[in-house]
Amino acid sequence: MRLTGLPQYLLKGFSPYHLLCGWLLILERWEMIELKPGIRLKSAVCDTQIMVVKGKGAHDLRCGGVAMQAFNATGPDVAQLVSDSGFAAGTLMGKRYVNGDGSIEALCTKPGLGSLSLGPKRESALQIKQTEALPASD
Repeated sequence: MRLTGLPQYLLKGFSPYHLLCGWLLILERWEMIELKPGIRLKSAVCDTQIMVVKGKGAHDLRCGGVAMQAFNATGPDVAQLVSDSGFAAGTLMGKRYVNGDGSIEALCTKPGLGSLSLGPKRESALQIKQTEALPASD
């Protein structure tokens, strides 16, 4: 089997199974976004836009079940279509969304029909951050 498109010296000694696993790993990492505070992202399936408040590292941040993209990314104008009804709870402007352990926090700057999640599972949906009561001043 001869694979084209890659220099043969890179492929020497690797079985097709190992090459497939390598490509799957690359594709899996391709969906991930490098998060850092201040980065702005937009949904690929609705009008939702967010700004990351807290969080670092590569994460599979999604809206409407589809990976989010950089705010300045250009692409086809996508109609209001959420790919999975389980991710159609919507986002609310001005609300902060957090994951279960609070390591990732995002502020919704433009609302939309899709809901935020980490990865493709419904159990990993980001929740609205509950406000903390201020201490009473006597």
